[in-house]
Amino acid sequence: MTIERIPWPITRFYNSFVCKYLENFYTQITEDISERGTYHCILDAGTGPGRLPIKIAQAVPTATDVGIDVSADMIRIARKNAEQAGINDRVGFLVGSTYQTGFKDSSVDMVVSTGLVHHLGKPAQAFNELYRILKPQGEAWMYDGR
Repeated sequence: MTIERIPWPITRFYNSFVCKYLENFYTQITEDISERGTYHCILDAGTGPGRLPIKIAQAVPTATDVGIDVSADMIRIARKNAEQAGINDRVGFLVGSTYQTGFKDSSVDMVVSTGLVHHLGKPAQAFNELYRILKPQGEAWMYDGR
């Protein structure tokens, strides 16, 4: 059985400890994104507490960064983290699913995701949705340690 969301109160642990452990990883991804080119819309699928899109927004001010997660608690934490970072006007967070993102066809320059895939019960369905929303020259960077 695959659990597709991190439940409360583990969301608080994840925000406080796991993301601090991943800080250097998020920094490297952000540097790679900022060096690659111009992106106008970047989606972080399974954003959790939003630490990656916050870093991206700080490094790539021309991009619109959006994070989605199925956990409403994670989205609350992400919005609070963005506010504390002083960039809540440059990054958005939505409760949403990678199976049905709500984005229009070919509307996203990049999808990035860290640690989502092992939570998915139907990964092919999620990948099809992410492919649908990518622009023709768009890129998907999916990282998962499992």
